[in-house]
Amino acid sequence: MEPRDLSAHVAYEAGRGVEEVARDLDADPGDLVTLSSNENPFGPSPAAVTAIREAAPAASGYPKAAVTDLRKRLAEEWAVTPAQIWLANGGDGALDYLARALLRPGDGVLVPRPGFAYYAMSARYHHAQVAEYPLRREQDFPLD
Repeated sequence: MEPRDLSAHVAYEAGRGVEEVARDLDADPGDLVTLSSNENPFGPSPAAVTAIREAAPAASGYPKAAVTDLRKRLAEEWAVTPAQIWLANGGDGALDYLARALLRPGDGVLVPRPGFAYYAMSARYHHAQVAEYPLRREQDFPLD
């Protein structure tokens, strides 16, 4: 078995923390709010904390019934069948599933820059050729 060449892959780096930005700006970290790296500056809602505490004792296996029930409710809401509902564990997981299902080695994938780094990371991992297109601040980051 020979490992794949991953030299073209770029390691994911999370956004800078509030403390680092505050140092660069000579500001008080308490005066800044981070909106990068999927962080919630307000913490979890008290209702979510309560729900987690209540559900934790039963968290000993895969939630098959819960997934089935969720798919059924979503299907009813969107007037489709449960078989048409697909769930993933977050954005990264969804992108990897889609890349696995749709990309063949050498396929081209167009990604915005700046943009979510995982678009290109997942495409490269699945042997696609990545091309970037610029989003410019002075043009309000248009997609066309």
